[in-house]
Amino acid sequence: MRNKRRGTPGFTIIELMMVVFIIGVLCALGAPAFSRYVKRSRTAEASGHLQKMWSGSVAYFSSDHADSRGVTMVKQFPATTDCPTDPVRELPCCQGTGQKCPGSPAAYSQEPWVSLQFNIPDPHLFRANYCAQPDALQGFSAEANADLDCDTIQSRFIRRGQAVGMDIQSAPIPIILNETE
Repeated sequence: MRNKRRGTPGFTIIELMMVVFIIGVLCALGAPAFSRYVKRSRTAEASGHLQKMWSGSVAYFSSDHADSRGVTMVKQFPATTDCPTDPVRELPCCQGTGQKCPGSPAAYSQEPWVSLQFNIPDPHLFRANYCAQPDALQGFSAEANADLDCDTIQSRFIRRGQAVGMDIQSAPIPIILNETE
């Protein structure tokens, strides 16, 4: 005797279309959030650069320095002859591998970077900028700047420090402009 089955196993075209539609909606909602998450994770590099410049500034300020005649100089930060408004000149990062700047740029072999003991040996997104005046009361400004998505809008992280007596004070968190631009 034949056994007749009512209906066939499987999914209808309507059911498959509904599943594809739901997956499409979830992707459309999740893609921007994922993109922001990736950009925000890249900003951790900026905090690391600021911390290195901060530590180098504190170490330099705490050390004794002498002029060419051997006379001990007053406490100060590594002085810069001019305070550039642009970060260290490097090759355009957006044109590099993985849209990153190559590591160990030659600019970091000059002052004030040598005094700060600062270098970025690995490929990086954020470029550093440092400005300090010879007078310790002026303090210093450390910046990390990047164009995270190569649209010419810069993400900027700024940390300033100032000597108050023998202490160096700063805000606990950096100033952040266009964090994920």
